[in-house]
Amino acid sequence: MNAAFEALVPLIPLVMLVSLRVGIALASLPAPLGSLAPMQVRAALGLLLALVITIPHAEAASSVVLDPFWMASAALSEALVGASIGLTARLCLAAAEIAGEVVGGSIGLGFAQQVDPSSGHEVAATARVLEMLAVMTFFAANGHHAVIAALAESLALVPPGAGVGEALRLHGVELGTGLVGAGLRIASPVLGTMLVVQLAIAITSRAAPRLQVFSLSFAIAASVGLLTIVVSMTAISEAIHHEVDALPARLLEIVSSD
Repeated sequence: MNAAFEALVPLIPLVMLVSLRVGIALASLPAPLGSLAPMQVRAALGLLLALVITIPHAEAASSVVLDPFWMASAALSEALVGASIGLTARLCLAAAEIAGEVVGGSIGLGFAQQVDPSSGHEVAATARVLEMLAVMTFFAANGHHAVIAALAESLALVPPGAGVGEALRLHGVELGTGLVGAGLRIASPVLGTMLVVQLAIAITSRAAPRLQVFSLSFAIAASVGLLTIVVSMTAISEAIHHEVDALPARLLEIVSSD
């Protein structure tokens, strides 16, 4: 037992640096790994995961310099690498949130705002629904496994203390590429239906102006829109699942950037 502990002591500075990379990456993920998880749980999980992925790279401990300036530069590098990986994973959920906002506006429920506990900002009720669906899909499709694998791979490609410049190359990847397009793909079943409904209301109002169809347009749009969300939930889930399936390739691109 003492021998094992003595073997781990030289790894403590390296593990502390890697825990910054791991902690910032996990903070971008949904509960129970993200900001909603208790601080004690997040700290313990980050340290444990950092230790596990650091042990295969124990030789890197000899390159750690216990100098304040070197440690500050290395800490900044670790933070940038972790943020790049975490924000890339967050794109899956952000696409669903954008889809929810677009859907809420199209069916006339954009005014129905709720406070998102993870961000503290008000979002449309439909955005909260699709976000929760995205969170369930993320874990069901093992998105968290892809993030952990990317963190482990990043240690070989960008070792701790490699320098801020190396980490900035990772951070410079355009994380938002295709984000709006992904949101529109997720929202496409509802948007297509609402386009048909609005055209039907406009044509009916034009053909029979005395019916005052526009006075009922909100009730019609909201009812048809919510019904469409329920009916097309499978298609929406598949669109979200597609974004999660693409996550390992995106993370591989991040950690393998030269």
